[in-house]
Amino acid sequence: MFRLLTRRYQYVSRLRYYGTEEYVNKLDRGDFFKENNKYMRVDKVVHSKQARSGAVITLDAEEMGGSKKSFSKKYRSNDTLEVVDVENTNVKYKGQDEDDYDLLIFENEENEEYKVSRSMLTDIDSRFINETDLGKIEITLRLDSETNEPFDAWVITQTITCTVVDSPDVSRKVASDRASPITKKVVLDDGASVTVPGHVDTGDKILIKLKDGSYMGKGDDE
Repeated sequence: MFRLLTRRYQYVSRLRYYGTEEYVNKLDRGDFFKENNKYMRVDKVVHSKQARSGAVITLDAEEMGGSKKSFSKKYRSNDTLEVVDVENTNVKYKGQDEDDYDLLIFENEENEEYKVSRSMLTDIDSRFINETDLGKIEITLRLDSETNEPFDAWVITQTITCTVVDSPDVSRKVASDRASPITKKVVLDDGASVTVPGHVDTGDKILIKLKDGSYMGKGDDE
């Protein structure tokens, strides 16, 4: 009889945290939780036992939202955390927030709009976070299912095609990428300045890597 009552009490006590709260010992790699109003993703869970304090759980996690800072903290097994259910949605750039320069507006296929901080777009070189380029880029947002607010983002599009609008002459003609190491700075149609091989000329379409703005080759004519 005593065992039966004990089990029932444990079951009821866990129901207190159903929904947003969960025991730390229930978390696993890949789960999301909030700590000090910051979104975290669990990378590693280590269970250990200490003589005086009993079971101890160490969570190694990564902060979401662009910073990607490492997080590590020890908890007792009966500690609870706010667990976050997530959804992903693919979006495209729609415009700039009128009141806050840091916020960009993206829209999914259901015409739902989301405001995303520029600092969240760590996979895009800041030179290409502008109206000209963002319209070409598809992004996946990770949303808090409860609030529908984005807290993380990553880029689906890896390269974009740009047109060279200003290209200085070089001292001698260059036949191909392999023929000479000569490079130069050119200006693209989006206003960005990038380094390209010497043979690239005004009017050429070129592929640019979004992560760092590096030249990837000639682009296809549209």
